[in-house]
Amino acid sequence: MKKAIIFSVGFAGRAIYRKAKSEYEIIGFIDNDKNISGTKYDNITIYHVDELKNLDFDIILLGGIWHSQMSEQLLSLGVSSEKIIKVAEKDISYSTNDREKATDEAMKKLDEFLQVNNVKYVIHGSSLISILRQHSLSHVTDVDIAIFQYENLEFLKDNLAKYLPQYDIKIVYFDKDTIISKKGDIRQIAISDNSDEKISFDIFCLFPYDNYLLETYLDKFFYFNKGLFQDIIRYQYKDFYLSIPKLYDEMLTNMYGKNYIIPPKTWSNNDYKNLITKEELEKLV
Repeated sequence: MKKAIIFSVGFAGRAIYRKAKSEYEIIGFIDNDKNISGTKYDNITIYHVDELKNLDFDIILLGGIWHSQMSEQLLSLGVSSEKIIKVAEKDISYSTNDREKATDEAMKKLDEFLQVNNVKYVIHGSSLISILRQHSLSHVTDVDIAIFQYENLEFLKDNLAKYLPQYDIKIVYFDKDTIISKKGDIRQIAISDNSDEKISFDIFCLFPYDNYLLETYLDKFFYFNKGLFQDIIRYQYKDFYLSIPKLYDEMLTNMYGKNYIIPPKTWSNNDYKNLITKEELEKLV
């Protein structure tokens, strides 16, 4: 049996582990986070990537949205390309039964809170694709929730923890000015829990900019025509309903391409169709 290392102990790494542990001898995880070096996941040691040179392995398994950057990093460390195995996106699931149940329970509570307080939202991005593929919300790394008024983001910051005290709620702020926000503005609200297979929600605002709505992503922007979100419908997910854009097909095609419903073999942050720089965006308006 080949000795394998898994790059990252995040959602993708754990998903790969569940798939690969019956096929390979998993001798460890590697991760760029020094804070978790020396700890364990399912009794498998987590090493910092700098310790890779001290490990005896046959292959390194990796996947997820950052697989290209991971491969480049390994190559820069002298790892042979033959030893780097990219696990196809369609072959892994980020969920477990417990994570699915916990995610659905949290989403149902969150939807009730948003509806009662008249906070307009939509399930967005890969989360929306997941339920359209008849998968669970927990099938992807996190549940993306877009809202449309910044004051609602501030309302959630002040009130969400009171309504959902059983969850960990983290407020992430912009660390510099952008064309749509100022340093210190709320960038996202992240919801998680303390389970081994954490639930993960990402609530963010689609900011107006000329005829577009923008979402920040690293130092770039996703851009959408405002009309794509003008009408919101309620979509049945299991035993409750969620809000999605009526023009979801056009929105997702703009973001992922026309074949978005078919799970890709691999996917990286370089594959988005509507992700552009500030300079490219300014040429549109």
